[in-house]
Amino acid sequence: MNLIITLEALKFYKIKAEKLVQILFVVLVILNAGIWFLPFCDYDFNAVYTAMEEMAAGRMAAFELTQGNWIFLGLMLLTQLINLLTVFFYAALFASEKMPSVEITPLQMTVHALPRLLLLFALMIVPAIMSMLLLMIPVIVFAFMMYFMPINLFLHKQNIAYAMNKSFEQTKGFRLIIFFQVFFLSMLLTFPETILINMLSGNLIATVLIQSFFAVFLSFSQGRLMGIYYLYLVKKDPLVVPSITNDDKEGK
Repeated sequence: MNLIITLEALKFYKIKAEKLVQILFVVLVILNAGIWFLPFCDYDFNAVYTAMEEMAAGRMAAFELTQGNWIFLGLMLLTQLINLLTVFFYAALFASEKMPSVEITPLQMTVHALPRLLLLFALMIVPAIMSMLLLMIPVIVFAFMMYFMPINLFLHKQNIAYAMNKSFEQTKGFRLIIFFQVFFLSMLLTFPETILINMLSGNLIATVLIQSFFAVFLSFSQGRLMGIYYLYLVKKDPLVVPSITNDDKEGK
């Protein structure tokens, strides 16, 4: 793990498209929080929890989700998907600003890459469900093999197969490092979130807003981390993390 890179990843606001990022951040916080206050959603899952306790005790139990439960779960899944796509979009946007040879607008990036990413997600549904039997380990391994695939799709207009092959080659020797860096960044943001939620546990609105804020914060930070590693490992750009460059010069 590299603390310098982690701290740099948290500075997601330092980008040329600052206004776009600010607007997107606010919209995503509202979107993540909004699904908790919809009148047609049912947030009561007590029947499910009771049934799970019964099954854990070795007794047969049946439960049914209400229509409102299903709607809420569907919206939760949709917001998580949007948060994940935001990671990829920000990573490509950040990397493109450091690559003068890449002349592509955010809209062009999205129009090209989004259908391909959605197709890949659809194809991964069955393997992901099957990997639950192995604690999701196969999916995690695959995800870090394909770590740079979204940037390849967004910036270079590659097809899925070629982008996957390029990412497999680009991540060789670095996958474990990237995994621990991603994990460390997630834990770093989880710590203050947990403290704030515990302090305001009796206030539903405050709790939801805190969770939504940190969920979006994490998405942008993970996107910046992905962009940093792409520039540093693939494009060999040491200037993407100035502190590292300065340390290298001092060593020489």
